[in-house]
Amino acid sequence: MITWEEAEQDAAYSQFVEEVAQQAVDEHAEEQLRKFYLGNRSLAQPGRSFLAEGDRVVSASPTSAVLLYTTAIEVGIKKAILEPVICGVVHSEPLASLISEAVIRQAGIDRYKDLLNVLFSEYLGTEFHTLRLGGRVSTMWDDVMQTQKARNRVAHRAELATPEEAQLAGRLAKAVNFRLVESMANRCGLRIDPDGLIAGA
Repeated sequence: MITWEEAEQDAAYSQFVEEVAQQAVDEHAEEQLRKFYLGNRSLAQPGRSFLAEGDRVVSASPTSAVLLYTTAIEVGIKKAILEPVICGVVHSEPLASLISEAVIRQAGIDRYKDLLNVLFSEYLGTEFHTLRLGGRVSTMWDDVMQTQKARNRVAHRAELATPEEAQLAGRLAKAVNFRLVESMANRCGLRIDPDGLIAGA
């Protein structure tokens, strides 16, 4: 049963998503997004670091790799996509930091589906929930949720992950931290250099 406080949080979050949708592509927001990326040039590095660590251990320990890859997915989505956009649409820097921290502090990423759909639709012309990894029938969002479940089984039930789960998690981590994060940076006329630093195009 949902508590009154949880219902209020969900209502406030839904309202926030609607407001972001209305403001996300105004010219000021895009300039703020660009400014945020340039002011936080190493934003893409943490997700890529966890991805690289997962790649180093995947053959020896698929279970460890699932934990690392899932962290890379969450960090890429929360810190390199959501936080910059939230800070771009909220025009007061202190307020933007507080709001983005409150939104991003939420556990998991399943709460962010609607927000990601709006952001990708507005900034990249596609909805996140329609994206697919090459050769996969399921959507990327469904694969992310499946990978989260695998991670939770490892972390909370002490179950080992399979090599197939690790492989999928690795593909997702690469897609998020390279393709999606780079697409957002490119939208602002920026690029990510080989060291993972955001730079002018």
